[in-house]
Amino acid sequence: MALTCVICGKNAGLTANKLANGNGYLCKNCLKAAGGLGSWMQLRTMSIGEIRERVGASSPEAAAVIESHNATLGFVVSKSVGDYIQIDETNKKVKFPHITMQNALNNMLNQSASKEYDFKDIVGFELIENDNSVTKGGLGTAAVGGALFGGAGAITGGIIGKKTTVGVCKNLRVKVTLRNSADSMVMIDFIQSPAKTTSQQYLSAQEDAHKVMSMLQVICDENNAHSTQAVSVADELKKFKELLDMGAISQEEYDAQKAKLLK
Repeated sequence: MALTCVICGKNAGLTANKLANGNGYLCKNCLKAAGGLGSWMQLRTMSIGEIRERVGASSPEAAAVIESHNATLGFVVSKSVGDYIQIDETNKKVKFPHITMQNALNNMLNQSASKEYDFKDIVGFELIENDNSVTKGGLGTAAVGGALFGGAGAITGGIIGKKTTVGVCKNLRVKVTLRNSADSMVMIDFIQSPAKTTSQQYLSAQEDAHKVMSMLQVICDENNAHSTQAVSVADELKKFKELLDMGAISQEEYDAQKAKLLK
């Protein structure tokens, strides 16, 4: 009889690792994602839900819950990075729908999964590793060069900071600062338990974090462009109004220029 991994549902194979209390088995890939052999004694005593959340695996059930909820809201996902961020470019909306496996299986959404924000709500972001700030980006920072989804670590330009490799990453998250009356920030967690900086778990999490920051920077660049355009239009209107008040142009000429600027 084949042994099935309780996390990914695939055949755990001959290298299956048995959990305590009859909770089933872990395959080698999920064991590695959950922290590796060094975490085995701790993993054996954890609930399946806790291990699933630690692994951060996505399931068809989780995807179905999020997709159904998005459809209800009229939210059309045009870009995404896993379940860390979803973007609706048509309606200029963004969501951070990270959902635990246990919530997905119980057909429940956490608060962040059900909340959507306007592009204009995004003020900035910060990459935090081991509780230390690595780099920041957002309004007023340099634009990101290159494609969003080029290759590994596709984020480039002015928002990658320098950091010292310490061997073990205890946590990795992106803090998103919002201009929102209800929420001032959102935390996107990529690593919540110790992982070696040479592990695939860390490298994958880092790549996802960089992709998320690339998308956030593009949104902030768009906000910057709209802000600059709005200021430019206001300045031009002010100049034409002064000319009108001076009698240098007629009301008809002023109205025509105003209509052109406000198109």
